[in-house]
Amino acid sequence: PWAERGRIMPKDLSNEKFLMREKGSATRDITEKTFQKMGIKLSIAMEMPAPEAIKRGVMAGIGPAFISQFAVQDELKNGSLVAVNIQGVKITRNFMIVHKRKRQMLPVPRAFLEELLNFRSHYC
Repeated sequence: PWAERGRIMPKDLSNEKFLMREKGSATRDITEKTFQKMGIKLSIAMEMPAPEAIKRGVMAGIGPAFISQFAVQDELKNGSLVAVNIQGVKITRNFMIVHKRKRQMLPVPRAFLEELLNFRSHYC
C-alpha cells in the first residue's frame, strides 16, 4: 500500500513490522535513533545480517525495511522494489576518510579520494 502512495507520514510506521539489520549495524543504529527522537518505536519482524538478505525479504513480502539507496539502485531501476518517502524525515550517514598527516598520498588513493568527493558533489 505504501508503494502506491509514494509518501507516508511518520505515524504510519507504528503499524508495521520491519526487516532490520542486526544490532550494532550502523544502518540500524542511525534509523532507530532518528525515530526515537521523534517518539516512534519501530517494531521488528526479523533481523537480517546483510542488505542482500533484507532486499530478498522485502521482495518476498515479509515487510518493509530501511536500507541504503545505494544497496537497492538496481532494484529501484528495474521496479522490483519501490522507495517510499516519509514526510519530514531524512536519514543520512556520514563517512570519514583518514590518512597519515605528514605522508603524501600515492596516486591511486588520491584518485579514489577525488572520485569520492566528485561523487558526493553530484549525488549527496
